Amino acid sequence: MALLTGWGQPVHLISAQQSDLPPYHAAWSPDGMLIATGGIGYFRLWRSETQTLVSEWLLEEGDYVVGLTWNPNSRQIAAVSTDQTLRVWDIAVTGTSVETVLYDTVYLGHERSDFSPKDVDWSPNGQYVAISGVTASGYDLYVWDVASHQWLVTNGYGEQNILWTPDSVQIIRSSPDPSTSIGPIFTPFIRDTNYVDPFREGIRASTFAWSPNGSQLAVGYVDGIIVIRDIAQGTEVLSLNTGSGSSSNGYVIQLVWTSNNRILAIVAAPGGLQLWDVLSQALVRFIALDRQVQTAISPDGERLLLAWSSTQTNVESFILPTSTPTPMATFTPTVTPSRTATPTFTRTPTPLPANMNRLRLAALCSPDPATYRVWRVTNPNPYPIPFTWDTHNGGQTGAGIVPTANGNIDGEMTFTTQTVSGTNQVRIYVNGDRQDTKASGPRRC
Repeated sequence: MALLTGWGQPVHLISAQQSDLPPYHAAWSPDGMLIATGGIGYFRLWRSETQTLVSEWLLEEGDYVVGLTWNPNSRQIAAVSTDQTLRVWDIAVTGTSVETVLYDTVYLGHERSDFSPKDVDWSPNGQYVAISGVTASGYDLYVWDVASHQWLVTNGYGEQNILWTPDSVQIIRSSPDPSTSIGPIFTPFIRDTNYVDPFREGIRASTFAWSPNGSQLAVGYVDGIIVIRDIAQGTEVLSLNTGSGSSSNGYVIQLVWTSNNRILAIVAAPGGLQLWDVLSQALVRFIALDRQVQTAISPDGERLLLAWSSTQTNVESFILPTSTPTPMATFTPTVTPSRTATPTFTRTPTPLPANMNRLRLAALCSPDPATYRVWRVTNPNPYPIPFTWDTHNGGQTGAGIVPTANGNIDGEMTFTTQTVSGTNQVRIYVNGDRQDTKASGPRRC
């Protein structure tokens, strides 16, 4: 796990020497004082300023944390794990001292012994914790009243991904079946209703995030598209394309806002982390990562946390935009009037040194070459380079930023294209100048 500060170098919170197993999840306390992490066999609390471990709870061998969520008052945190248990801790911070007391241990298999938890979210009013999970017959939703220690909803209709509305009255959920899913569904947590997404009918939503002021909802989809909506007005504010590829491989994993409603952090697979300035509609930073990550942003918006499921701890030096960022990328999304149209990128020239070394393209193996192909772009230059790509038949296009080279190690990023009949060939460009062209064969990995 790494902590990326405003304009400095990354600070490694957990390395292979400090932790035998890496974190799968991380959550920043709303007051910014603590960071919670969860992984295989443990739940831990850290002081965010000193990066010191202050508390640890061990799970049984083989069990792991699948979700973390803070009470908005920053004095309680809930963790859900594969042992079918919801745990809630009371937390008291006095000066440099942090005391944690187990407040509640709730068994989740009371209705279905095969219930496997997938997501957890604390309501904004601090009263309820919602847990979603999967059983042999579908998805279930539970709602726990924290103060009264009682279930309000058990065995309700849930989904893999859930999120409370700002008024704590409804829960947003995504449908797991692309043929019937219809984007986000708003359901009162006492009963079910249907909400058909009019913006992207037939495309499954994979994750959600409310802007801190509660006015806009960002929805990520399995095809790598993000749509930001003004819920009160019922209008689309902005559409973004992460360039993460086909719906069979590329999807949006996580969305996180900064506290000023300005920056939206997007974790997409494949492709890594993207930071978008929603106000100027500009991609301000791209962080190429070769593994799946979870991210959290400090309440002051100045620090970014990355947690990944890997024992590797080497992280490149990145710059996190401040609350008033200067866009580094020049690929701004075109907001289309049609709610079903796929957004595109408008390219404007980026001043680059005349002696810039050319970007290189490589065709990689694919886990499913009949459905999608995988490509890698490498950058030998000591600065990041924005680029665009297209397929030889013009049917697919995209854009990205290749990170800076680190010494003798080229910066690199990957993207995917849908497999087409005939030649699968991609071209990459910088300011309209073709850098490289490669064809991909049906090589499986």
